[in-house]
Amino acid sequence: MVSTIKVLPDGGYGWVIVLANAMSNILIIPLMQTFGLIFKDTFVEMGLSATQGSLIINLNAAFGMIMGMVNGFLLKMFGYRKIALMASFLVTTGVILTSFATTFTHFMITYGLITSLGMGMNMAAYGLALNSYFRKNRGKAVGYAMTITGLGPILMPQLINGLSKMYTVQGTTLILGAISAHSFISALLLHPLKWHMKTEIVEDGKLDPIEEDPPEQNEGKTETRIKLIRSTSQVARSRKNSMMGSTESLDEVENGPIYGMDSALAGSVISLHSMNRKASVVSQSKKSSKIGEPTIKTKSSWRLFLDRLVKFFDLDLLKDPIYVSIMVGLSLAVFAEINFSLLTAFILAEFSLNTEQIATFMSILGIADIIFRFLAPYIGQLMKLPPRPMYVITLFLLILSRFSLLISNNYIILLGVALGLGIAKGVRTVYMRLVVPAYVPIEKLASASGLQMMVNGFCILLGGPVIGMIRDVTGNYIMCIVVLNCVTLSTIAIWSIEAITTRFKKKQRVQDKSVEQTDTLLNKIKVPVRCAFAKKPRKPVFRKREIIKMINSREVAASLASFLSKSAHISTKNTQQFVRLACGKTSEFGGNGIGQVGSDGDNTVGALFEKWRQKFAENSIPESRESIEDILAHCLGTARISDVYKFKRTVLSEARIKEMERLCSKRLKRMPIQYVLGEWPFRQVTLKMSPPVFIPRPETEQLVELVSGEIVRKGARHVLDLCCGSGAISLALLREHPAIKATAVDQSAAACQLTKENAQRNGLNGRIRIIRSQLTEWGRREKFDIIVSNPPYVFSEDLDGLQDEIKLYEDLAALDGGRDGLDVIKTILELSSECLNENGKLFVEVEPRHPRLLRDCLRAPGLAHVRTFKDFCGKDRFVEMIKLEQ
Repeated sequence: MVSTIKVLPDGGYGWVIVLANAMSNILIIPLMQTFGLIFKDTFVEMGLSATQGSLIINLNAAFGMIMGMVNGFLLKMFGYRKIALMASFLVTTGVILTSFATTFTHFMITYGLITSLGMGMNMAAYGLALNSYFRKNRGKAVGYAMTITGLGPILMPQLINGLSKMYTVQGTTLILGAISAHSFISALLLHPLKWHMKTEIVEDGKLDPIEEDPPEQNEGKTETRIKLIRSTSQVARSRKNSMMGSTESLDEVENGPIYGMDSALAGSVISLHSMNRKASVVSQSKKSSKIGEPTIKTKSSWRLFLDRLVKFFDLDLLKDPIYVSIMVGLSLAVFAEINFSLLTAFILAEFSLNTEQIATFMSILGIADIIFRFLAPYIGQLMKLPPRPMYVITLFLLILSRFSLLISNNYIILLGVALGLGIAKGVRTVYMRLVVPAYVPIEKLASASGLQMMVNGFCILLGGPVIGMIRDVTGNYIMCIVVLNCVTLSTIAIWSIEAITTRFKKKQRVQDKSVEQTDTLLNKIKVPVRCAFAKKPRKPVFRKREIIKMINSREVAASLASFLSKSAHISTKNTQQFVRLACGKTSEFGGNGIGQVGSDGDNTVGALFEKWRQKFAENSIPESRESIEDILAHCLGTARISDVYKFKRTVLSEARIKEMERLCSKRLKRMPIQYVLGEWPFRQVTLKMSPPVFIPRPETEQLVELVSGEIVRKGARHVLDLCCGSGAISLALLREHPAIKATAVDQSAAACQLTKENAQRNGLNGRIRIIRSQLTEWGRREKFDIIVSNPPYVFSEDLDGLQDEIKLYEDLAALDGGRDGLDVIKTILELSSECLNENGKLFVEVEPRHPRLLRDCLRAPGLAHVRTFKDFCGKDRFVEMIKLEQ
C-alpha cells in the first residue's frame, strides 16, 4: 500500500523564513549597536557617568535574554508567529518612547526594559522558526540570514549620520522607531511549519506508519508528539559498561566464527540457552504488564510542581556537563563581544575621532562582517571543523584584533583593525548560532536556547556595570578592552579543559573496553594468547573453550551466565551458552546419559529427553541436547531450562507429548529451533519467529547494547533500523528507551509483516514506523540521530559453507553481501550521509575483514570511523561511525 508522510521542507518556503529573519535583524539589531552613536552627546549633556551609560546599554542587552525561559514558554503556548508580532510591537513602542527620554530612569524603562524585551522575543521567535524549517541546510540558512543581516551595521551608521545632520536626536530616534515598525511585515511571513510540510510517498507494504506532527504547529507546539507506551525498560536500572573491546587491527583476530552464524555454538540454529525464557506469549504479556506497572509513590504537591517545572523547561539539560560548559563559555564570550560592540563608538570617540570617522570605521567593519558571514559556512566546510572549534578560532582572532586597537595610533591602521574585527565577527556570528543546535536535539532546542539567553543576560547585566566602573576608575577604555579579552580567553580555557577531560575519559573508556569482555565477567581468570613469532604476549583473549576448562560445575557456569545477563542487559538465553559448553558432556539424568524413568516409563520427561536426544544425534542434528531441552521447556510451559531436569520424573500428558513430537519432527527436518518454537527472546522482548525471516544472532544483542549506550549519552530521539528483519534491534531499543521512536526499513514483505506483528505483541506498534523498500529506492530523507543495521555481509563465496539449517530455511538475501560482503553496506553508508544529523552515529554489524576495508568507503559519504568493537568470540564485529559536520 502506498501512503504519504510529511517531512520538513529543508528549503522551499524555508528560504522565505531566512529572508524574514534577515529583514527583522536588519531593522532591529542595529538599534542596539548604534545606540551609543545616537546618544553619546546626549549622555554628556545630561551628565550621565560612564557607569550609568553602560548600565543602560547592558540592561537593554541583558533583560530580553534573562527572559529567555519565559520566551520558551510563550513560544510553546502561542507559536513563533504571534510572538514575533508581539516583539515587533514592543520594539517599535520602546524606540518611540525612548525618543522622549530625558532622565536616566526613563532610558532604563523604555530602552533598557521595553525595547530589550521585544528584542529578546524577536531573537527567540525567528531562531525557532529558522531551525524548524531546516535540518540538512541549517548551516547555510543561518549563514545566508546572517549575511543579509550584516547589511544593517553597514547602512544604519550612515543613515544615522545623515539623519543626525538633518534632525535632532529626538527626531532621529522617532524615524528609527518608524523604520523598526516594518518588522511587522517580516513577522507575518513566519508561516506555521505545517502549512509547508512536504509530502512524500512511501510504499509500506500495508503496514501502518507512525503518524507524527511537525515540530511547529499553529498553536505553537514545538515538540514532535508521539504516543509513547511505557515498558519495563522504564524501571530504573544501572547500566554497566559495554563488554565489547575496541580494536584498530585485524591482527588480533585469532579464533572464533567469522560470521557469527557459521558455528552451531554461535547461534545459527539454536542461539544461546535461556534460564528465564518465557513459556508463552500469554505469560510474557502478563509478566510485562506486572513489571510495566509504575511504582506508586506519594509525592508532595511542591515536589510535583518542581518535577513539572523541570520537565517543562527541560532543566535536565543542566545535568549535562558538556552543555553546561557550552552555555557558560558562550555566555562569557557573548558578554565580551556585546560590550565591545556597544562601547565601540565610545572607545573610538576617546581616540578623538569625529562622528563621520566613527561611522566609516563601523561601516568597514560591517562590510567585512557581511562578506565573511556569507563565506563562513564554506570556510568551515573547507577546514572540516565542527561549529565549536570554528567559533574558538574566531575568538582568537577577536582577541588579536581588540589588542591591535590598543596599539594603533593612525586612522588608516584603525581602519585595518576594523577590517580584522569584521572578518572575525562575520565568522563568529554564524558559528555562534550553530554551537548549541549542533549539540542539543531539536526537541530541546527552544529550552536550551532560552537557558543560554538567560545566562547571557545575567552575565551582561552583572558584568556590564563593572566595565563602566573600570572606565570611571581608569579614565579610559584601555583596561576595559584588556578585561574583555581576558573574559574571552576564559571561554577558550573552559572549553579546552572540557575537551581534554572528555578526551581523557573517552581514552579511559576505550582502555577499559579493550580488555576482552570476558575479563570483565570473570575478573582474574585470564588466558594469554601468544603468537609464535611475537616477542611479547598479546592482550589476554578469552576463548570460550579455554574458559570452560576452568569451569567444572553447572552451578558456576549458571552463575556466570546470570551475571553476564544482568551486567550487560543481554538475554539470558544468549549468555547460557557458557552453561552448555561447561556441561556439554554430562547429563543430570545420569553420568551415562540414560534417563531414570518413572512408573509410566517412556512418557516421563527424562525418558522423552533421552529418546529424542539420541534420535537427533543419530540424524546428525546439530546441538541435539540443546534442541530437546528447548522443546521440552516449551511444552512444559516452564520459564527455566533447568526445570527440564527438575521435572525429569514428571509424566507428560498425551496432548503435550503430541505437541512435543510435532516440534521434534520439525527439528528432524533441520528447521532452526527458533522457527520450530515460533518465538525467541531477544534482550527484553520476545519475538515471533517464522521462516524465511532472518533469525537474530546473540552477537546482535551486543550491537543493541552499543546503540543503547549512545542513546543514553546523546539523548537521541529517533533511530533508523535498516535491514530490520524481524524488528529485533528497533523493538529492543524501543522497549529499553520509552522516549525514542524508530523507523524500520526492509525490502522483504515477510520481514516487514513480521516486524509489525512483533511490534504489536510487545505493545510497541505506536512508536515504530515500518517501511518496505529497497534501500537504493527509498525516497525518504528525514534526519535521524542514530542509524543501526545488521545488513547482509557474508561473502558470496562463503554462502555454500553455511549450515544446512540456514540454507534450507533462512532468506539468503538477508545474508549475501556480494563479492566482498560490502554491497549493502556501501548503500547504507551513502544513505546514512544523507539521513544522519550532524554528529549522528551509524552502528553496523560487519564481517571481521570489513573494518579495514570500510575506511576507504568512508571517504566519499562524509562519515568518519570512530571505533571497532569485538564480539563474544573476540572478532571485529561492530563498527561505529559518525556523520561529519558540513
